[in-house]
Amino acid sequence: MNHHLANILSSIILISSPILAEESHVVDHPAMVKQLDTGNREGYDRGKALYQIVCINCHGTPAKAGTLPTALRFWEAPMKNGSDPRAMYRTLTKGFNQMVPQNWMTPEQKYQVIHYIREEFLKDANPTQYKKVDEAYLAGIEKETVAGPAPQSRALNKPYLKMDFGQNMNYTFEVGPDNIAYKAIAVRLDKGGDGITKGKAWLAYDHDLMRVAAIWTGDKFCDWRSIGMDGSHGSHPKIVGDKFLVNAKSPGWAKPGTDDFTDPRFLGRDNKPYGPLPRDWTHYKGLYHHGEKVIVKYTVGQREVLEMADLASEAPFVVARNLRISSGKQSMLLSLGEGTGDGEVIKGKAKQPIAFVPLVGGLSSTPPPDPNGQMTLGGTDFSVAAWIRTKKGGAIFCKSAPTGPWSKNAKVLFVRNGRLTYDVGWVGDIDSRKSVADGKWRHVAMTHKSDGKTRLYVDGKEDRTGSLPASDESGHVVRLGYCATDFCPPYQGDLDETLVFARVLDTKEIGHLANGKQVPGSTARWSFDKQGKEIANEEGPDYHGALRGNPKQITGKMGKALSFKGSSRIEIAGKAKKDETKPNAPEPATEGLDGPVLAASVVGNVEGITWITDKGHLLLRIPTSKEERDIKVLHWRGDASELATFGKIIDSTKTDDLTSLTKGAAPRWAHDVEVDAKVSESEKPYVVDEIAIPPVTPWNSWMRLSGFDFFKDGKRAAVSTWHGDVWIVSGIGDDLGNGKLKWRRIASGLFQPLGVRVIDEVVHLACRDQLVVLRDLNGDGETDYYESLNSDHQVTEHFHEFAMGLQTDDDGNFYYAKSARHARTALVPHHGTLIKVTKDGDKTEIIANGFRAANGVCINPDGSFFVTDQEGHWTPKNRVNWVTKGGFYGNMMGYTDVKDTSDSAMNQPLAWLTNSFNRSPGELVWTKSKKWGPLEGSLLDVSYGMGRVFVVLNEKVNGQLQGGEYALPIPDFPTGVMRGRFHPDDGQLYVCGMFAWAGNKRGNGGFYRIRHTGASACLPTTLEASKGTLRMKFSDKLDKVTATSPSSYKLKTWSIKRTGGYGSRHYDEKPLKVDSAKLLADGQTLELKVPDIKPTWCMEISYNLKTGKGEAISNRIHNTIHNLSGN
Repeated sequence: MNHHLANILSSIILISSPILAEESHVVDHPAMVKQLDTGNREGYDRGKALYQIVCINCHGTPAKAGTLPTALRFWEAPMKNGSDPRAMYRTLTKGFNQMVPQNWMTPEQKYQVIHYIREEFLKDANPTQYKKVDEAYLAGIEKETVAGPAPQSRALNKPYLKMDFGQNMNYTFEVGPDNIAYKAIAVRLDKGGDGITKGKAWLAYDHDLMRVAAIWTGDKFCDWRSIGMDGSHGSHPKIVGDKFLVNAKSPGWAKPGTDDFTDPRFLGRDNKPYGPLPRDWTHYKGLYHHGEKVIVKYTVGQREVLEMADLASEAPFVVARNLRISSGKQSMLLSLGEGTGDGEVIKGKAKQPIAFVPLVGGLSSTPPPDPNGQMTLGGTDFSVAAWIRTKKGGAIFCKSAPTGPWSKNAKVLFVRNGRLTYDVGWVGDIDSRKSVADGKWRHVAMTHKSDGKTRLYVDGKEDRTGSLPASDESGHVVRLGYCATDFCPPYQGDLDETLVFARVLDTKEIGHLANGKQVPGSTARWSFDKQGKEIANEEGPDYHGALRGNPKQITGKMGKALSFKGSSRIEIAGKAKKDETKPNAPEPATEGLDGPVLAASVVGNVEGITWITDKGHLLLRIPTSKEERDIKVLHWRGDASELATFGKIIDSTKTDDLTSLTKGAAPRWAHDVEVDAKVSESEKPYVVDEIAIPPVTPWNSWMRLSGFDFFKDGKRAAVSTWHGDVWIVSGIGDDLGNGKLKWRRIASGLFQPLGVRVIDEVVHLACRDQLVVLRDLNGDGETDYYESLNSDHQVTEHFHEFAMGLQTDDDGNFYYAKSARHARTALVPHHGTLIKVTKDGDKTEIIANGFRAANGVCINPDGSFFVTDQEGHWTPKNRVNWVTKGGFYGNMMGYTDVKDTSDSAMNQPLAWLTNSFNRSPGELVWTKSKKWGPLEGSLLDVSYGMGRVFVVLNEKVNGQLQGGEYALPIPDFPTGVMRGRFHPDDGQLYVCGMFAWAGNKRGNGGFYRIRHTGASACLPTTLEASKGTLRMKFSDKLDKVTATSPSSYKLKTWSIKRTGGYGSRHYDEKPLKVDSAKLLADGQTLELKVPDIKPTWCMEISYNLKTGKGEAISNRIHNTIHNLSGN
């Protein structure tokens, strides 16, 4: 996203006030549509900003498909619900098919997004859907009076930027090309008590490989691209800024007792290694918090290591790795970085030797430009113009690495998806609104100011602006018609006069060029009028071109042109070498060392320590020892001539006592946040009490709740958030409503904890990268040690592979569900599985596989499980899975050896649930409480997608569980809910959840108690299907007249198809006739005679009845029948 759009986001409206029945407001549709004409640039850019944050996730762009294959592709398909602005507004407001209402948008926002979609995707690419807006159209739409007050606006506050995440952040970070730390522990190096992301210098460990993955500095921690950050799908965060050090994706320590760094790990189906190193090599044990300090604990072989990273000096910049290493009989070899050639170990610059290896490219990510004489395009003013004629596009003008993939600060002016585009590697891009790939001669141009301000021109007219600041990279070269093909294809089309200016042309000058006139002062002009392999720069001796390939010379727009077929390019040389007519004066001899180097030294107990610097490796050997060893390894980058400066830092540095930092420290969050509970006064059988969450905290915490469990006193619960916090809320249970709720933050920095268990008063968490135990070492209530109970998790970069829920069996073993890769094929065995971890954390076992997006675990009394799953590829609708060991649950894109795609090859679910009924079911929970009235002993489904609780009816026929669900008659929650537990004392159901990915309820998060008041309830408790008959039992007596009337019931069935496509529509939907209805002698059991009943995946039973007391009751059940009893 360019700088202009980023600025716009600061004023985008995002949230509406709750609707109050006694108020209303007017939406002036004609006025809003009228102001969004084609020339409204501000509305277009605001709409683009919104689209890129939210809409793009499902709908995508022509260049990159969205993550929901069934979502409308605006540029190629008709809009079934209408494509004029008012109809599109109606779709956003009310929803349509799988498109849910976008209630978070204000009317103004909706029309801004509509404006962007119309201008960007419909006008040129799908013109039949671009409905003309004129006075006649405006006269046909009216103002609308809407219930509730006018929306209250506030800035899109990007809560992830405001939040204090604590001292570290565990996450997946890309640190370089094809270099991802899947289980990173990012720590802040500079001092500051406002959290990791507010710092200026960072280090990231990778606890799969126990390496330092990267060290970097800058004003921005990362690019914040992630479903858990900016909400984007199909992305993962990348570090940004100046990369002080990036280590290769290989073990940080050699195999104990050897010099072997060969990665021995399992290879995924993409031939890349995943998961942790073998435990007898390295084993991550956890981390300690001590004030602002983070101490990592792990083993290398049999030797235990404590490590803390910080800064030994900010200027010059020197990073310290403080190590305490236990005694051991195995030597250790630590990799500290790599250079570009053999290094040296020198003495005399400091009290301790300094080891270094040479580097190419300088000290930072912005090395000096153009060392090979290439024209300067980084951090300077320039303009590029050319005549093109193409239908396919490709690279026009490029400066990038001569070989290899697209890289940082590479630059290319090219045609993509018909639009003129300018891209800077790892910075961003802008593209024209006007198509240029129509087979006609088009004049294209761009200008770039030194501050990054970039403008695109088509046929002499300004088309698009953006901010793309960039420097030049060493070794990058200029080419015409070609760049890195992994990013942009070679040019296919005709190319005529191409010019480069070392200044910014104004609009008038661009217009002159587009009209065939000359503009003086170009740095380079390649006209292609002469034949041959040499392409002369007609402006001077510099920047001549060499033709590679055989493009045909044709008649062009300004004379002769070259016709490129995708197999040719022109390589542009640098400045011409000067003709030296006089002998060079002798240069003075240099003394000492020079050139950029990566250097290191070590202080402390250095006895026996040695350095290895050959082949560009910077390695530190630590010998066997009978005693513990405290050392501090210092890292520095700079010119070798400045090593003496580094030496002064070395001599002033002392080791730290890391052991003293593992005993606990003063609390960091010694502040309770108090809020009021909201206890319902309703007298209905089941009511909802709200355990209010703090709307604001001192740490700007993003309170999207992801799991909870109770402590033994019943007054407190541990609650996790998706963003890595753990809180204790007190004042629940029997105390709820008798005073303030108190929320206390006790942990931070965890990687998407989505399951919580409190065992022996100790909090255990299922995170994406590990199972974690929170240890309070000094009794102050806060976590001092984050013990890694198990880190066998196989994590890739994919945004949707969550570790969901956490339950334990009677033996103390842990269970969680691991999602697969959404719309992509699984890479590792853990994708799409139910996983068991032994009580001691030593062993991980896959119980079942074939899941797509499993959400939580329910353990059944017989040792089987329930795991829900979500619609997608090979999952035509949502599933409530009855899971047994070794089962396969249908997702052929999971990591499975099953080749048979037939439905009979998979384990069948208890029920299939259509999206409009229960979108994205969550965790199931058994009702074990005697205080929950007629639903004692029943099974419940807590729905993320709908913000509801469903009752799950089930029966077993011929060994197969089957049944269905109906919604518990309580109000919908304002957010998704996905975790539920019954309170051990008050006996009521507590649920929590959030909005994080696709769902109907979009409140940030919530915590609730569903309480049985003692009032009688008449609810279905059983459902049984037999030949010609459906039998339902209710929890209270029914009115005989309505119960025995067939008109009180409506039944229908339909089919769905399981394929490799996304989801399934309904096929063969038809009603089932109820011939008669009978109320049995108990007054609670119904027998419906349905002659045409047969096994079906999808069925709906709707009823409108009265209770024995005359109260009206109605509901609908969605159910599955695999077998009819008695057959």
